[in-house]
Amino acid sequence: RIVELVRESGDRGWEMSALADLAHLLACDEQLDLSEEKYRQSLDLAEENEDLTAAVISHWGIADLAMLRGDGQMAMEHYSQALASQIQTGHPAPPALLQRISALSGEEKM
Repeated sequence: RIVELVRESGDRGWEMSALADLAHLLACDEQLDLSEEKYRQSLDLAEENEDLTAAVISHWGIADLAMLRGDGQMAMEHYSQALASQIQTGHPAPPALLQRISALSGEEKM
């Protein structure tokens, strides 16, 4: 219901955030398909509005879902997109994102 209210307000920033928050909650409830759908909706809005921070969050969420499903290739694709968007913001990449990429590429030290 909160996503509907935010959508009705016309505030795209809040809508992206609400969708990403809902996607996270759905993932925690193991509703992975619905979670991915919400992350992708948030990503579409992020790209439409050129919101790099929202794109990072959405790509990262989609990548984490891919990891849960055992799809390393899709995970790497979205972690890489999250990193590219993060770099474009001008802020350093979060260590957790770099660790996920390193682990997937086999560069993580045991």
